[in-house]
Amino acid sequence: METLSKAKLKLFTSLHQKKYRYEHALFLAEGKKLVEEGLSSNWAVSCVLINDARKEGLLADLTSYQGIPHYLVAAKDFDRLSTQVHGEGIMAVVGMPANQPYLITPTTSALLLEKVQDPGNLGTLLRTADWFGIQRVYCSADTVDLFNPKVLRSSMGAVFRCECIYVEDWDSFLVQHQTRIWLAHMDGSPLRDHHFQAGEWILLGNEANGVSAETRKSFQNRMLTIPRRGKGESLNVGIAGGIFMHHLSAANS
Repeated sequence: METLSKAKLKLFTSLHQKKYRYEHALFLAEGKKLVEEGLSSNWAVSCVLINDARKEGLLADLTSYQGIPHYLVAAKDFDRLSTQVHGEGIMAVVGMPANQPYLITPTTSALLLEKVQDPGNLGTLLRTADWFGIQRVYCSADTVDLFNPKVLRSSMGAVFRCECIYVEDWDSFLVQHQTRIWLAHMDGSPLRDHHFQAGEWILLGNEANGVSAETRKSFQNRMLTIPRRGKGESLNVGIAGGIFMHHLSAANS
């Protein structure tokens, strides 16, 4: 096992910034769960980084992945790489998947996210989509970055299983698939009265403002809401998404 060079340390530290993640097409997946999920996936894991001060408890778990380079990192340098206060001392450097066309069939279910900004919310929505077997998530280009460390951590590995696709021309995309999309909105019809069909999609909006007014214009007759029984002002987008996906998944069971 090699010791991490200064050049690689500098490169990997730069991956904290979105600009450099996309420049090098690499990101850091920190923690045993994410490392194991990455190694078990078909994503290209470049190498595994291990905190030298904690190596004894970590190396044995990686014996089945001898084909992946492992680097020991001095504790002070690992702290520079880590985004966690009490991390587990292990992370992987993973290559971003190449852009590729995605086949959309009549029965393809999907979750659509417009300008979701909180990393924890995006990660939670991916994790929930994974639970309900919804393997396609489309995001507007101004949604938080998929490879943000907080997104990765809160996804609990779902990032390696769900196809998360950022759509540049969002408005045209919605128009193209308008007949299969249902919009989550407070002014919609009760969700309990709607029976999803295979291949229908759910669109969720920004945490503070919901779906934009421009988008709502196209979906006035295709809006659904979770009826309120108490006095709460609104639901967190992650919670609302889970309820919608539970209903959507029934169409695929």
